[in-house]
Amino acid sequence: MTALLLALLANALVFPGPPETKRHLEVELPADVARVFAYHSLGDLKVVVADGPKAIAELDCAASGSTPAAQQRILDLVRLSLEPANGTATVRSLFPDKDQKPADLSFAATMTLRLPRAWAVDLENLFGKIVVDGRDGEVRARNKFGPVEIAHVAGAVRVENEFSQVVVHDTLCEVGVEAKSCDVTIERVFGRTRVRTSARPVRVADVYSADVETKMAPVTVTRVARDARIVAPFCAVTAASIGGTLTVDSGNESVTISDVGGDLLVQHKAGKIDARRIRGKATISGNRSDTTLEDVGGAVDVTCPWSLVRIARTGDAKAQNSSRTLEIVDPRGGVDATGSGGLVKLHASLLPADDAAHELTLVANGGALELELPQTGSYALDATSSIGQIECTLPGFQATLQGSARMGTLERGDPKDRKVRLHATCVGGAIRIAAADGK
Repeated sequence: MTALLLALLANALVFPGPPETKRHLEVELPADVARVFAYHSLGDLKVVVADGPKAIAELDCAASGSTPAAQQRILDLVRLSLEPANGTATVRSLFPDKDQKPADLSFAATMTLRLPRAWAVDLENLFGKIVVDGRDGEVRARNKFGPVEIAHVAGAVRVENEFSQVVVHDTLCEVGVEAKSCDVTIERVFGRTRVRTSARPVRVADVYSADVETKMAPVTVTRVARDARIVAPFCAVTAASIGGTLTVDSGNESVTISDVGGDLLVQHKAGKIDARRIRGKATISGNRSDTTLEDVGGAVDVTCPWSLVRIARTGDAKAQNSSRTLEIVDPRGGVDATGSGGLVKLHASLLPADDAAHELTLVANGGALELELPQTGSYALDATSSIGQIECTLPGFQATLQGSARMGTLERGDPKDRKVRLHATCVGGAIRIAAADGK
């Protein structure tokens, strides 16, 4: 037991190594500079607004481990280079070769640029952050293995990054991000936002316009003043409060859309699509894409074979699917709906819904038709089933038999002012007609 206690005590003891050694370097930049190029590595690179009229580049270095003499020897080899030329200044941190550093010595350096707000910056770093806060000029930043954080910039922002993250917020001009395997967050941009990344989530909010491409990770785009475009194969997509046209090209994950002020265009492969409150037109092309589309001010065109499709309260509706259910609810315009091998359903609690004349054509090939119609209104229905039955619970339905086909008609309202004409055709299945009251 005593031996065990002694062993635990020995493991718990911490013997401090040599104290950390630090070194500070700085250079003053010429007053006639308009753009600064900065190249750094092995630590953070920061750009802040100068407190006074002077522009200064600083390098703060720290060495730890090994021996104090080794620490000092390495720090003495560090240089901060300044190269002014034609209204620009190039600042570089220069470090000793790797073979000059003992294996047990750790080293890090932070470069800080204290510059007037008007100066543009072009920054490159490796193995450390890039942080910029407060610029009126353009900002360009390239980094690897370290985050990029940019805020409060009036000029254009360009970022390239790999294997880390990018955050840009509160800028007045356009923002462009080219990244690889990076999380990207863009907020409050009064210009165009363009993002290209992969394998990591993207979030864009409160921007003028948005153009996003990524793969394999979720995308969220919200509160866009004008148009938005999203290309996101193998990604879940959420888009909301888009002022202009929204275009989405996605596949194999869910797409959730709400409150679009312009038109909506969706290309999809597999998963679910849920789109609501679209002021303009809506065009959706999917494959195995179960779709819900509701409250569309303009016309809709939906082609989603092998999918459950529900279209509710839209303008003129054109829809096609196969083997599943295609449902049209309370249309506010004409309807051209075709199903192959599945069920086609129409629920209309009011006909016409907008006091205008419309044609509603529903065709089920190899499936069945279900119609839920108002008991009052202004419409005329003609129904034909090539083989199956026609069942109707509404009064006034007139049925006839012509060979193997069954036909029927149902009329409501004044014939001289009849607004809506419904044509229902089922090939190889039954047609069922019932009242829409209470639904």
